[in-house]
Amino acid sequence: MARVRRVFDVAILGGGGMGSSIAYWLGRLNPAISVAVIERDPTYTYASVAMHAAPVIATQILFSRFRSSALSVGSLRTHFSLEENIRMSQFSLGFIRDVLELPFDEGGYAFLAPPGPGGAILRENAALQQSLGADVELFEGSASVQRRFPWLNTDGVEAASAGNSGEGWFDPYLLTTTMKKVAEEQGQEYVRGTVIGINTEESGAIKGVVVDGGDGSEQHIECGTAVVAGGCWSAELVALALAGRGATAPTPPLDLLMPVKPRKRQVFVFQCAEKIDPPVPLLVDVSGFYVRRDGHPHSRSFLCGGMEGKVAEDPDREGVLDDLEVDYDYFYDELWPRLAHRVPAFEAIKLTSAWAGFYDYNTWDQNALLGSIPTFNNFLCATGFSGHGIQQVPAAGRAIAELIVHGEYRSQPGLSIFDVQRVIEGTKTLERNIV
Repeated sequence: MARVRRVFDVAILGGGGMGSSIAYWLGRLNPAISVAVIERDPTYTYASVAMHAAPVIATQILFSRFRSSALSVGSLRTHFSLEENIRMSQFSLGFIRDVLELPFDEGGYAFLAPPGPGGAILRENAALQQSLGADVELFEGSASVQRRFPWLNTDGVEAASAGNSGEGWFDPYLLTTTMKKVAEEQGQEYVRGTVIGINTEESGAIKGVVVDGGDGSEQHIECGTAVVAGGCWSAELVALALAGRGATAPTPPLDLLMPVKPRKRQVFVFQCAEKIDPPVPLLVDVSGFYVRRDGHPHSRSFLCGGMEGKVAEDPDREGVLDDLEVDYDYFYDELWPRLAHRVPAFEAIKLTSAWAGFYDYNTWDQNALLGSIPTFNNFLCATGFSGHGIQQVPAAGRAIAELIVHGEYRSQPGLSIFDVQRVIEGTKTLERNIV
C-alpha cells in the first residue's frame, strides 16, 4: 500500500454541508490557513438529489458515510424557541439568499397548537421570535386559524403561528457544492477517502488522521486542529480518537463525549388531485407530521414526513444501507390518515416518490454540539443538530472557523450554550420546536 504523509493546519472530518461551510469560513477569516477536508464521496454522487424524482416503485437510497446533508428537505425557519437558533437561521438566510445568491423559496412555516399548554408555548415562542425581528404572525382561536388557512380542518387546533417572510426552503445540494467550490478556489483541499485512524497523544492532543483512499493508497495527514463534521457518524470518529489515545488515558464514556446516533427519517412526495389556495407553507401539525408544497406556489405536488418530537422514538439505527429502505406502510397506515384529517383535500392523493436518510440525532437534548470535545486539546466538532442542521450550516461553520482562527465565537457569542461540555456537566439546552 502506498503511504503518503502530508501536513495541514486543519483537518475537517466530513465534507458535506457542515464541513464545507467550515472550510469556506476558514478561508475567509485566514486566507493563509491550510485545510484538508476529508470526504468519502466528494462528488456527492450518492446524494438524494438524484432520488427526489425517482418513481415510488423503484426508490432506493445510497449515501455517503460522512455526509447526509444532501438528503435533507432543505427548509429554513425562524420558528424556534431559543434565541441562538433563531439568530443562526436569520444569518443563514441572508448568506444563502444575498451572499451566495442561491434560489430560496419563501414559502413560510406554520405551527399549529392544540388547546392547553401548547397554545401558551406557541405564544411565548412567537413573542420571542417577533422580538428578534422574525416576521411571524400569531392567530388565536380556531376561527382565526381557519380564516388564514381556509383549506385546514381546525379540529383540535387552538392557535397557529405563521411566518410571512424569512422562512422557506432551498436546495441543500446546491448550498453544499457552492460552498465547496468557493473553499477549493480559496485553496482548501478535499481529500477523497475514509478516516480509519486518528493519532492521539495520551494528553489528548490530536496529531493527525489516517485516510484510506479506497484505491490502495493511504494518507497520513498531520494537523494542528481536527474538526468532526461527520454528521450522524460523528461518534465513530471520536471513537477512533479514543482508540488512538490508548486505554490508559482517563476519559468519559463515548456517549458523554459524543452522544450522536444515526436516526432514520423518511420523506414522501405526493400529488394532490385538488388545487389548494392559498399555498401550503411548511405546516407542522399537532399530531406529529409536517407537509409542504413542492414546486411553484400553486403546485399540486407536496412532500411530507413524520416529526421526531411527536412520534414514538425508533431504536437507534445503524449505518447500513438496508436500514434506509422506505417503509411505505408507514405512509399509508399512519401518515396519510393524519394528512387527510388535517387537510381534507389530501383525501385524494397519489404517492409519487420517497426517500430515506439519516440525520445526526443528539440523544442528550436534540440540539447542536459545537466547539471543543472534552478531554482533547485540539479536537472540535459541529454536529448533533437533530434535523435542523442544514439550515444552520452557514452560521455554525462560521462559528467553528472563528473558534479556530480567533479562539472565540465573535459573531454570535451566545453559541457557547451548545458547548459539548454541557453533556459532561449534565446540563441540557432544550429547544421546544423540534421538527
